[in-house]
This record gives sequence, C-alpha cells and structure tokens, in this order.
Amino acid sequence: MARAPRNRPHFHVEGGGQAEPYTSPRLVITGLPPARVRAAHAQKLERAIGSAVADARRKLAARDEAVAEGEKGFYLEFEIPVAERAAVEGLENRPAAIELVAVRPVADGDEIVSATVFVPERSAEFFSLKITAYRDENTKTGKHEMNSMQPCGHPSPRPSQPASQPIHESLVLTVRAVFLCVTKCVFCPLEWK
Repeated sequence: MARAPRNRPHFHVEGGGQAEPYTSPRLVITGLPPARVRAAHAQKLERAIGSAVADARRKLAARDEAVAEGEKGFYLEFEIPVAERAAVEGLENRPAAIELVAVRPVADGDEIVSATVFVPERSAEFFSLKITAYRDENTKTGKHEMNSMQPCGHPSPRPSQPASQPIHESLVLTVRAVFLCVTKCVFCPLEWK
C-alpha cells in the first residue's frame, strides 16, 4: 500500500497535538458508579428495604383472601440516577421470580429514574441479602494461582489479581432509595382520589 507524503506546508499546527484515549462513537461509557461510603450506604438501604418489606408483610396479612388473586407479593420502587439507567435491568432476577414491571420515562431535567419490581413473598429477603453481602463480603478475584515451586517441592501460592471489590457493588452503588409501592385507586370515582 502506498503511503502519502506527510509534508503539507499549507497546514500549520501551533503547540503540537496531545494524545487522548480512543472513544467509540457507538458505545457510551458512563464510567464507574459513584463512590460511596460502603457501610453507611448499605445501612441506609437496609433500613429502607427493611421498612418496605415490613409494611408489605402487614398489608399482605390484612388483605382479603376472598378477592385476592395471583401470587402473593408486593411492589418495590427503586430510585437510580439517570446516568446509571443501565443498572435498572439488574433489579430483575428470574430464579427468584423478581420481575421488572415498570420504568418511569425520564423527563427533561430529571436526575432520577424510578423502576418498579414485583417481589413474590417467597423472595422478600432477596434485596436485603444482596445489600448485606455488599456490606460484608468481597468478590473472590484475589484468588491464588499455583505458579512457582517452593524449595520443598510444593507449589507456592502467588496472588494473580489485585484486591477484590464488594459483592454486588455495581447494583447496590447505583440505588439511591427504595420504597414500597402502593396502589391507592385504579378504577374509582374522582372524588375518592
């Protein structure tokens, strides 16, 4: 392949150029979730989810079984920053039968996305367990590899990766608040609202 000459006397660049990392025009990378104080953020979310689940259990116990239909459960609303909107998909969990049912459209100027999930009664502790794991446990990325031998002939462990991160960090860090969703009135006269 022929190379074009680089002598262009009609181009004059003052100050030279500066190297920048490549960014794809198709893929928008928003960066890492916001850094938060791990224990304080976990405690705030544990209180919010604990309160929401307790309220939900009271409402489930008080519901009229004669008119109740479908699987017992409740709806939780999560608030997530608009910049982290992709984290909304992480709220759903098929094995636990937790279903993402609604994501409120974002209006211009809004900074928060509201996502509603259905949580069956049997999976009521799902999010609490994730938050507790985030607070107390790290991923196992710091596993040891058997790369070299000790003088006695036994393999010696050598760390292969840097320090580990909190479990479920990408989900828990993006959640700002959690509430119990309550349907007040779906089909009722205007004076009842």
